[in-house]
Amino acid sequence: MDPCTGMENSAQDVEGLKASREALEFLASIDLKELEHCLFADSLTTVSDTGRELGEFTITVQNANYDNQPCYHVHANSHGSIDNIPCGTSFTAYISTKLETLEQSHHEYVTLQDHLLDRKSQMVRRGDQLLLNKVVTEREAVKRQTFTFPISSLEGFVSEASNLLILRVLAQRKRIPENMVFLTLDPETKITVSTYEGLGQKQQMVGQECMEVFGIKRMVDSIEGVPAVWHCYFLSDGHLASRVQVGSPVTMRLIQLPVQMGGDDKDKKAEFEKKPLVWEEDMQLCSKFLDRKEALKADYTTYVRQHPELKALMADFLQFLLLGKPDDVFSFAAEYFAPFASQSNPESTLKFTELRLSFTKLSFQMQEKREDGSKLLAQQNLQNTKDHQCIACHGPVKTMLKTVILIGGPQKGTRFRPLSFEVPKPLFPVAGVPMLQHHIEACAKVPNMKEILLIGFYQPNEELTRFLSCAQQEYKISIRYLQEYSALGTGGGLYHFRDQILSGGPEAFFVMNADVCSEFPLPDMLDFQKEHGDPHSFVILGTTANRKQSMNYGCIVENQQTNEVLHYVEKPSTFVSDIINCGIYLFTPEIFQHIGMVFQKNQQDMLLYPYEGEEQTNGWQRAEVIRLEQDIFTALAGQGKLYVYKTHRFWSQIKSAGSAIYASRLYLNQYHKTHPERLATNEDGGPKISGNVYIHPTANIDPTAVLGPNVSIGTGVTIGAGVRVRESIILHGATLQDHSCVLNSIVGWDSTIGKWARVEGTPSDPNPNDPYAKIDSETLFRDGKLTPSITILGCNVNIPSEVIILNSIVLPHKDLNRSFKNQIIL
Repeated sequence: MDPCTGMENSAQDVEGLKASREALEFLASIDLKELEHCLFADSLTTVSDTGRELGEFTITVQNANYDNQPCYHVHANSHGSIDNIPCGTSFTAYISTKLETLEQSHHEYVTLQDHLLDRKSQMVRRGDQLLLNKVVTEREAVKRQTFTFPISSLEGFVSEASNLLILRVLAQRKRIPENMVFLTLDPETKITVSTYEGLGQKQQMVGQECMEVFGIKRMVDSIEGVPAVWHCYFLSDGHLASRVQVGSPVTMRLIQLPVQMGGDDKDKKAEFEKKPLVWEEDMQLCSKFLDRKEALKADYTTYVRQHPELKALMADFLQFLLLGKPDDVFSFAAEYFAPFASQSNPESTLKFTELRLSFTKLSFQMQEKREDGSKLLAQQNLQNTKDHQCIACHGPVKTMLKTVILIGGPQKGTRFRPLSFEVPKPLFPVAGVPMLQHHIEACAKVPNMKEILLIGFYQPNEELTRFLSCAQQEYKISIRYLQEYSALGTGGGLYHFRDQILSGGPEAFFVMNADVCSEFPLPDMLDFQKEHGDPHSFVILGTTANRKQSMNYGCIVENQQTNEVLHYVEKPSTFVSDIINCGIYLFTPEIFQHIGMVFQKNQQDMLLYPYEGEEQTNGWQRAEVIRLEQDIFTALAGQGKLYVYKTHRFWSQIKSAGSAIYASRLYLNQYHKTHPERLATNEDGGPKISGNVYIHPTANIDPTAVLGPNVSIGTGVTIGAGVRVRESIILHGATLQDHSCVLNSIVGWDSTIGKWARVEGTPSDPNPNDPYAKIDSETLFRDGKLTPSITILGCNVNIPSEVIILNSIVLPHKDLNRSFKNQIIL
């Protein structure tokens, strides 16, 4: 153990383990032409034994440079879930033309609700040694190790990356030499041996076709356990058709053939210049990107990350291509891309050039960075564009907008339990409709809003899928859910899915937290941004809080004349400002440059502190975890880029179940203006309504019941004679028997309250005498006692007749037999 670093250091003795002569001869026999045929990408789908899709697996091999020497860049990435447990592995490496591993970074994780297992390693060739740093995180325990291996003892060593190249060469030769024994590493980072064996040829379904494949078995011995065995089947051209680890419940299968990477372009500069390796980047995004745009991605992967405008440009080009439908696609493309490749003025023969206005502006912005002559050319071409008329749309290009709603995941919103046990918190009904529906409805009303993206790390489920389908039909707008492989923070999720957000070239996009309720003054925020004259500025929605409560939020110090954010502090320990962050933002694509700089800084921190990277990077475990509030807004404050738009309309967080009742009151009151048809009224033969009440049409309510104010009745609810309900939410299928009373409570799905029973809680409302008061996020316990708050009944709770449940939380599936007060009933 190193007393300075706290790491285990070891130099392994590999004597007695050697690669066979046949293995060394095989490595020597591989020529560059064979390896050039291995330069392509494979993208496979992970399926269960029942055929259910569980994830994706991708492999990419490309030309590269390492220390000014030609080599190969290998990237493999697998992610998904097994038995609903998120897991994944990825590595990226530089391999020499002799299949020696120059550098390799590997990451493997399994995420359970209460148990995280995370393994990271980095292998680097340094002089006459191979160095390997390894970090294993299990729950809160972190173990760090460093291994050194003499290069002289590693002849015939095959890493995971070089193994992928060997498999492709063997598949193309369709012949496996006997007695090939290579050196490799087992999962415990011990030197061991691996062997290859031919499995022959067979017929296998690839997509909709039955094709002939050649099988190869690879076995890696384990010093301390059972050998690991993989069966890989390849098409005749070397593409991987399927891969399975013996004993695993999943198989990886090729769905469609990717394109060849084009390794014969010898005059081109290598696509991947040597960059510092990171543990992992864009795991899910990369894998989804490969099947669609691999040939393009191979040419500008590194470059495009530095130029987000390129994504918008390409999306515009595709849109114009589809609108124009030219017979000669190549001529069409040549005209559009001429400003990038030529110094001469291209002819403008297309008639619908107004459509390409935003595209051309981007082109000329980049062109203006060239010589003065090129600047003049760009201005001339832009003027030509303005002189044309738009046949396709008969008018100027409209601003395109998008919205991103951050919905979190099951590890978030724990204060909302036990209600979040049954449905994801963003789908909990507030004022009769799912919480998210209020956000989506507000976004759909904004002119030129084209798409709404939900970002979170919930596993896709039936409730979420059904909600998205219904919302798309009702609001006639594209709505998609983008699942993070892990919690990436409010900024990390945006950066991870930046290509999807920028697809189509939006001029701006809103970002909203799902756990807020508001009137959502989105059009006002757009007008506010335009009034400041800077189309690239960013806007935070702010409101006023009292002095004490402001410290529970992000605090904003503004220039009162210009509304510029001069200083931003997230949840300060002392008073900073009474203007607080509402969790609703308006960004332009330029925000990704600022997030990208934080991402690169986190990467550098992890490389500078390879053993203490988690602690050194703002206390977070991964470089890609980025927080808008602490990492972005704090840095942007005072730079003339960040502004605050203050709203005087209602706003509140929805952190706890008590705040859901308060939010329901705010939305029900808003229904007078937006949806009066949703509010129940007093009618002959109906229940008595007092104040704002929502009743689902499928509910069955006795005419003698008294409801309101601030009551929401869900689908299929049954309410008996003489029932009194006030300041409460009654969820789907609940039954309130005769003369029961429910006050300041949430009654869970399919729960039953007996006759003459009383369920009552303590309201969590803000101080009505303070116009700037917000709802307090009380802790569950105070001075060792349960804090009085609303009463919550989980799903399928049965309350017997003539009992009282006061200020209590009852977990699901409980049959109570007596009264309870100020208790959590498990």
